[in-house]
Amino acid sequence: MPEPELTVSDSNIAAPGWPGIPPRWTSSAKTGVGTALNRSSRVWFTLSHGILNEIYFPRVDMACTRDMGLLVTDGNGFFSEEKRHCKFEVTPFEPGVPAFRLVNTELGGKYRIEKEIFADPHRHVVLQKTRFSGLGLNEKSKPNYHLYALLAPHLGNFGDHNTGWIGDYKGVPMLFAEFPGGLALALACSVPWKKMSVGFTGYSDGWQDVAQNFLLTHEYSRAENGNVALTGEVDLAACGNEFVLALGFGGLWAQAAEQARASLLEDYNSLFRDYVSQWKSWQKGLMPLDRDVDHDLYRASTAMLRAHESKDFLGGVIASLSIPWGFNKGDEDLGGYHLVWPRDLVETAGGFLAAGAVGDAVRVLHYLETTQEADGRWPQNMWLDGRAYWGGSQMDEAAFPILLVDLLRRESPGALGDLKRWWSMVRRAAGFIASNGPVTQQDRWEEDAGYSPFTLAVEIAGLLAAADIADVVGEAKMATYLRELADNWNENIERWTYSTNGDLARQIGVDGYYVRIAPPESDCAASPTEGFVPIKNRPPGQDLERASHIISPDALALVRFGLRTADDPKILNTIKVVDALLRVKLPQGPCWYRYNDDGYGEHADGSPFDGNGIGRPWPLLSGERAHYELDAGNKAAAEDLLQTMSMSSNGSRLLPEQVWDAADIPDRELFFGKASGSACPLVWAHSEYIKLVRSLKDGKIFDQPPQTVKRYRVQKQQAAHWEWRFNNKCRIVPTGKTLRIAVQAPAIVHWSRDGWQTSQDIPAKDTGLGMYVADLPTIAMDAGHTLVFTFYWPEAQHWEGADFSVNIQG
Repeated sequence: MPEPELTVSDSNIAAPGWPGIPPRWTSSAKTGVGTALNRSSRVWFTLSHGILNEIYFPRVDMACTRDMGLLVTDGNGFFSEEKRHCKFEVTPFEPGVPAFRLVNTELGGKYRIEKEIFADPHRHVVLQKTRFSGLGLNEKSKPNYHLYALLAPHLGNFGDHNTGWIGDYKGVPMLFAEFPGGLALALACSVPWKKMSVGFTGYSDGWQDVAQNFLLTHEYSRAENGNVALTGEVDLAACGNEFVLALGFGGLWAQAAEQARASLLEDYNSLFRDYVSQWKSWQKGLMPLDRDVDHDLYRASTAMLRAHESKDFLGGVIASLSIPWGFNKGDEDLGGYHLVWPRDLVETAGGFLAAGAVGDAVRVLHYLETTQEADGRWPQNMWLDGRAYWGGSQMDEAAFPILLVDLLRRESPGALGDLKRWWSMVRRAAGFIASNGPVTQQDRWEEDAGYSPFTLAVEIAGLLAAADIADVVGEAKMATYLRELADNWNENIERWTYSTNGDLARQIGVDGYYVRIAPPESDCAASPTEGFVPIKNRPPGQDLERASHIISPDALALVRFGLRTADDPKILNTIKVVDALLRVKLPQGPCWYRYNDDGYGEHADGSPFDGNGIGRPWPLLSGERAHYELDAGNKAAAEDLLQTMSMSSNGSRLLPEQVWDAADIPDRELFFGKASGSACPLVWAHSEYIKLVRSLKDGKIFDQPPQTVKRYRVQKQQAAHWEWRFNNKCRIVPTGKTLRIAVQAPAIVHWSRDGWQTSQDIPAKDTGLGMYVADLPTIAMDAGHTLVFTFYWPEAQHWEGADFSVNIQG
């Protein structure tokens, strides 16, 4: 690749110290996230500690920088780095517009740096306007300060394999970096750089030079194929202490340079007005759900949802522009949270809909339709182009898109158009659930397999929503099967997940409670909750626990999705246990842990999560509890919990994934009730906040499916069938129920009620959803009878080779 001619004639020296220290990302505790609302600008920026952090280009799932900050010296003994030695103030220019003012004041009062940061709305450029003020008692006491911009390129999600050099574009001096994958950046200043250098991080970079010598004494011209840093000295005298940095991106160095130069040649104020006006125009189209309180974060939340959307893969919204505990992670963590989780994505679409952004929600649905796998599911998480990142399968992620279709159908049927348009996606998703449920390979926390109350609630609601759509498109038989399957799973929830008469129940004074998850089992043991579940992110020897000892607020999903009433005694019992074990009182109000013995969080000493740790409270769980309180008729409690969520945000109104729940550890930047080192912002949390605001306005849960409420709360529908399948082999069927045998291929069920003295054959019928069912006439059989059966598989032309039995039980 040709490179620009070097402009520093005395600096044709390659930097020593290859390849530099191992690269690391940076803090995940963002104080700002922004992008232009224009597809011609494909850069996303993040802020923390008063400086720019990761900048993403050309996709919102591809980080290209670690950070860019300023170094300050007096040339003779004083050295300061703004991200380490300042107190920070960050404020959006106005609510709902992700452009930011930053004021960084040196802790000893020696200088102040004021910044304005936003993205060029027409180009792949992040702009930072900076005013530097040297502070002192009088003009004579002010040192002759030197100011250096320090940039760490991490192009293409990699801190390694970057090459940096100094050069020019059309006579304008710039700092460049490129990555072999076809990505490049160029850093330009509104006044010519006074000095420039590139080096290998930790050895020959500008930080090492300036920190030791208080001046940039080396001007290395090139650092190749390593962890590199770019340094440029700003000519403060030439700019009157006020200047603009333009960080441009492209596929080639020249493209990046052209973008940066074009931005600097444009009128800065005009670019800023365009950026702000685009955001204000979008915000103006939303529902006016702003609340007249000091800590309202409605507009910040809507902006966070939109700012995390792709501009190439429309409707693809990533989970967070952050890498949890990024300062402790390197190139081995390519994804961080800048990936698409289908569950989070549907939650985001619900947030859009709650705010009245119908078009944005429809884009999400189109994206989900595109990225659905051939078997009907979605990947556990994925890059924006649909490539799976992790390989798990989560049943709720197959059901959530069906619920999104149903929510759009209720809220804005015109936006969906002909419902037949979406039937193929819905049918395949419903077929995957019908074929692979009720157990899930992973729960919503992506850890354990089994019967999860949360997953079951979403699956059952999804099946009923799919049944309604099947009726609309003329698939009545399919609709009947989906409802019958939902009824059967709904009637088994307590058998699978409600633990009774255990030591924990006796300790708290309840007869039982819903567990977090019960392990999958092949023979439907009488009490799945007495099995053992692995606890992820825990040290060896502490990673296995009885299911009945692990509880979670996840059971509230049974109310949120309409399967159980808020005053159901089993729900009330579970809340007593949840509050006894998982509620923590924080300065902002109560918050909850995901489950007891959770290991996803910092260690006790505040050191970062490194595969194990201690789980911390999640603000979004306060939002979920608020939705429960609203359904229970406790609106005041729900309002209080909305305030708890709001007060869990940082100064620029970003909601973290987790908050710190122990004594302050200032050296690790951990403060009681404030963001921990986990992801911030978490888009899912902002979605939950928006939906809660809407729910409080409406006086009911915004995204609660009406089908479950009608069928199980009002009509109290009972299951007519009791299903046996290979991943859920029941060994009893209650009297009065029809035993349904469900398999995934054509089969003849060969069965007997008298120990094979006589036998009958029933061909399994095709449901059209990948399942074949045969109903055995057990409804009139008395308790005590035992049925035995086996299978003949006509396509393979062989017998199963094993017998199975089910007892009729009173």
